[in-house]
Amino acid sequence: MAENEQLRQLQGYAPNPLCQVCHGSGWVHPLKYDMTPDYSKVILCKADDCVEDSKKTWLTTGQPLTPYGVTKRLQTFEHYKPRSGTQASYDAFYTLAHGTAQKPFLLCYGSTGCGKTHLCQALTAKLNRRGIKTYYYSIPSLFSALKKAIDDKEVESWVSVLSKCPGLVLDDFASETYSDWALGKLHEIIDARWTDQLLTVVTTNKDVQQIQQISPRLYSRMCDQDISKVVQNTGSDYRTSKRVTK
Repeated sequence: MAENEQLRQLQGYAPNPLCQVCHGSGWVHPLKYDMTPDYSKVILCKADDCVEDSKKTWLTTGQPLTPYGVTKRLQTFEHYKPRSGTQASYDAFYTLAHGTAQKPFLLCYGSTGCGKTHLCQALTAKLNRRGIKTYYYSIPSLFSALKKAIDDKEVESWVSVLSKCPGLVLDDFASETYSDWALGKLHEIIDARWTDQLLTVVTTNKDVQQIQQISPRLYSRMCDQDISKVVQNTGSDYRTSKRVTK
């Protein structure tokens, strides 16, 4: 039982150590057409409450997406509650997620609490489930991660990964006080992705003119009409509306 628990901790799911079919191994030989075991093959145990059920539960929690930044499994397109002013941004994220968008870049701006992060998480989860490796970062957390990587001399490798991965979702570009070093790394990533026209999303609570003042380079890339869609989310603060309703 201890070995099974270690396996669960390691990979997220494990067989039932008391399973009477696989005896805790998680694997069984499939049956051939004549109902005799095919000893040349093995499959996951399908017995109730064994490894296949454990794996399905693990997958539905969204935990496999944690390394890509997806931390809120209920922030999906199905759980999104549209409000006045949110339809345009919902459609923009939805078409990107399902591969029907005409442009690979998306800049979404709107006030705090209008649902931008929910849509970012939903997009990241959907793309990864489609097999399109996509990372989600809030921009402040991205800068923190890059600064921590300085000591390990891994900054450039991280910049390379984020420059080349098929999808990148960057949430909450907001501050006018970013250091030149941090902005430089962001520009390096965005420039590479713009050159290769890789799926890239940036959200902000600033308006387009403020983005131009903070970072003319980011503005020029994310507002390039040839490859980028710019959409405003004018929805009200969902968190405030919940408090008012109660």
